[in-house]
Amino acid sequence: MSPRIEFVLLSSLLASVLATLGYLCSPGDAGSGFSEESFRFALSFILPAAASAALGAFYAAASHSHTRKLRMRWTPARLNMHAVLATLAIYPLAVGMGWAILQLTSETHASSINDVGYVLMIGFFLGFFATAAGVIPTFILEYFACRRYLRRMAAITGHA
Repeated sequence: MSPRIEFVLLSSLLASVLATLGYLCSPGDAGSGFSEESFRFALSFILPAAASAALGAFYAAASHSHTRKLRMRWTPARLNMHAVLATLAIYPLAVGMGWAILQLTSETHASSINDVGYVLMIGFFLGFFATAAGVIPTFILEYFACRRYLRRMAAITGHA
């Protein structure tokens, strides 16, 4: 497996685990049991986290390969900053879209077409608050994925 694909998959996996832990530790569902609706609600945060982390890691890896041709030196902290900032920029939008799709397809929350903007706005703000809560753990975990990627690229190409 190439280092770029491994980096994208590892970032996506880390974001999924972090979003799952964040959902499980949230006080909103404490003691409510496990139902299909709570599972769908959890997926409306976990799947966008994985997708936005994959896009952010792909962007950071593409930036790295582009500037590597110019002989610029990359550090794990710089690659981490690129990946995490791209991920955090995409995540609230992805959650907003996912939450809007969840609400519009849910049988218990049958919304009319006039409520799409309202539902999208609520989903965006939910994603924004989830992003604010996960910034520090995301930076810490992603740093190790970036360090591994740069080491593998240095082993293949002879320079980072």
